[in-house]
Amino acid sequence: MKSLLLLFALVVAYQTALGRQTKPDQSAAITPPAPGIFYKSDLRLHFYYPVEMVPSDLVTATVLDSTAGIGKSQPGDSERDGSEACLRTMLRADLPADKADTRMATLGAIENTPSPEQERIAGTIWLFDVDMDCVCAAMRKKRDAAMRDISATITQAQGMTRMGPPLWYDLGKQKIHMSAAVGRHNPSERPVLVMDMVTDYHGHVLMWIVQSNDAETFNTLTKSTVQFDKAPALPLFPADVGPQGFGGVPMKILPR
Repeated sequence: MKSLLLLFALVVAYQTALGRQTKPDQSAAITPPAPGIFYKSDLRLHFYYPVEMVPSDLVTATVLDSTAGIGKSQPGDSERDGSEACLRTMLRADLPADKADTRMATLGAIENTPSPEQERIAGTIWLFDVDMDCVCAAMRKKRDAAMRDISATITQAQGMTRMGPPLWYDLGKQKIHMSAAVGRHNPSERPVLVMDMVTDYHGHVLMWIVQSNDAETFNTLTKSTVQFDKAPALPLFPADVGPQGFGGVPMKILPR
């Protein structure tokens, strides 16, 4: 259980360390960055995100990680050596200011606390491969429970408040767990919407995190599509987030 709690802490740490990266995934082939397209051949995983977004150079970003210590286990706290990353970064894509809408960011009625100042629209998508060897052996046998708890960590981060209930839902035949939150990573910053989606796919626990300071942009980013194997490409989270909670495209909700 100690190592599971450590993994949760790492996810929260990443959420509060904006702009920092964890160790890149160097296993198998990842296609060179192309506008709006991510493909990992060994997993037969396609992910299509807005072409305006710019993927990071994960090798360069790892230098920041080595300074910040984000994504690292600690000796004695896990069944792995402390130098190994529990969150392998497969993708980080950011929306540059010159590609975003020229209006100022707003969450509308989702978060109506006065902001310190107006801000240009920003958005980020991360994709991680969660190293389940960082989780204790007992919890590795309870994959659904582990995914649910990993997903729920963003609602527990300091300054964040859960938005709506966590959900299990289907993307084709793939079962996904989602949690969402709204709040401020730092009191001096504008509020952001954050959502993560976790799934067990070909023995890998994959986690997407979507974040934006603008509601309309956030809902656009969550409509990025993912294709598992030869299944049709489907929106990562088909519904919109808004004042009325989760609405929009109907989804099949799995038994909890």
